[in-house]
Amino acid sequence: MKKITFLLSLVFNISFGQNLTGFSPTNGANGSQFGYKTDADNNNILVASQNNLNPINNIGKVYLFENTENGILQTNTFYPSDALESDEFGSSISIKNDFIAVGSPKNDELGENAGAVYIYKKTNNVWVFSQKITAFNGVVDDNFGQNIKLVNNFLFITSNPINTIAAIPTNEIVYIYNFDGTNWVFTQMILNTSADLSFSKIDFDGNSVLTEQIGFTHIFKKFVLVGSFWEFQNQIIIGNLEENINDFTFNNNKIYVLSDNLNNGCNVKEFSELNNEWQITNTIPIVNFNDQNYTTLEVQNDKLFLGSTSYIFQYIRKFPVLYFKKIGGTWTFQNMIYGNTALNEDDYFGESICTTNDLLIIGAPKEGIIQSGKSYATQLSTLGIKKIDNSVSFVYPNPTKDKLYVQHDEINPIKKI
Repeated sequence: MKKITFLLSLVFNISFGQNLTGFSPTNGANGSQFGYKTDADNNNILVASQNNLNPINNIGKVYLFENTENGILQTNTFYPSDALESDEFGSSISIKNDFIAVGSPKNDELGENAGAVYIYKKTNNVWVFSQKITAFNGVVDDNFGQNIKLVNNFLFITSNPINTIAAIPTNEIVYIYNFDGTNWVFTQMILNTSADLSFSKIDFDGNSVLTEQIGFTHIFKKFVLVGSFWEFQNQIIIGNLEENINDFTFNNNKIYVLSDNLNNGCNVKEFSELNNEWQITNTIPIVNFNDQNYTTLEVQNDKLFLGSTSYIFQYIRKFPVLYFKKIGGTWTFQNMIYGNTALNEDDYFGESICTTNDLLIIGAPKEGIIQSGKSYATQLSTLGIKKIDNSVSFVYPNPTKDKLYVQHDEINPIKKI
C-alpha cells in the first residue's frame, strides 16, 4: 500500500517591512513607462511617462501627485499645447518650491531639435503654465533641456549639441537662469572645457552645485553661489577606459559615484572635500547581489539606494533596489526592496529613484503587460523594521521520513520550519 504524507508545516518568514504605496495616473493617462523619470519636493511628487508605439494615447506626459493623509493623490497633468510627439517633453523634470521645469530637448521652435524648457508656477495654490524658455543662441540639434535642475531661485539647463556629420557632441553649455520675481532671466553660462566631454546630470547640496561632464573620463565640478553668481570652486576627475561611471549624487557635501570596474566590479565611492580637494573616504563593494547591473544611485543623509536597468543572464525577474545604511561610519547593507508586480516580470523597479524629507520614491516604468509603468512611495523612517510572516501547518504522520518539499511564493527565503 502506498504511503501518503500530508505536509502541514509551521513556517516563519522573517523579512523587512516595505509598506510600499503604488500609484499611477488616475486621469489624463497617456504614453507608457510611467515612472521612468521622477523628482520630488516636500509632499509633491513629479513623474513622467514616455511616448509609446500604440497610436492611441501614445504621447508621454508629466504628472504631479501630492502625498496626503488620504494617500498619494494626482493633482495635475502637464502637456503644452504647442508640443509635438517628437519633442520628448518630459525627458528631464525638476520641482522645487513653487516651480516645475520640464525639458523638451527635441522642440523645434528655434530649429529642428533645438530644444526648450517649460516652466509651471503655483499661484494661489494652483499650478499654471508660466514660461517657455529657449536658448538665446539656440540652433538646430542643440538639445537644450536635455538635463535640468531647479536650485531654489536658479534653474540650470544643459544643451548637448550634436555634430550631425560626425554624430558627436560639440560646444556643450550649461545655461543658468534666475527668477526675478516675474520671469526666469538668463544670467550666466558654464562652458565646456573639453571637446570630448559632454554635460550630463546636475545635482545640488545647499548653496553648492555639482556638474558632470562625461566621456572617457568624468569631470565633476563644484560651483558655489556667491551673491548672485555661481563661482567655480574645484573639480575631480574620475574614471578611465576600465571604469564606467553609471551615476552620481551630491549629498552633505560628499560626492557618491556608482561605477563598474573591470578589476573591482561594481562599487560606490564616497568622496569628501578636504582642503579644497576631493579624497576617497569610503568604498562600498556591490557584491553577492546576483547578476543585476546597478545604474541608479540616490543618497539622503545616512541612507543609500541602488537601482538597476539591466541584468546579465536572460531570465525574467523583478528588479531589486538595494538599501544601505551608514552605521558607525560604515555603509552596511540592510535589505532589498521590491515592487508589487508578478515575479516573472521585468518591471525595471529602481530605474528612477528620488527622495524628499521622509519619502522615498521609486519608479517601475516597465511594470505591466504593456509597460504602462507604475511608481511607488514609502517612508524612509519605516525602512528596515523587521516583521515576521508566519503560517501554521502540520505534518501527518508525525514522525515521518523521506524527503519533504516545500514551495512558497515569497521573495525572502523561509527562515525556520
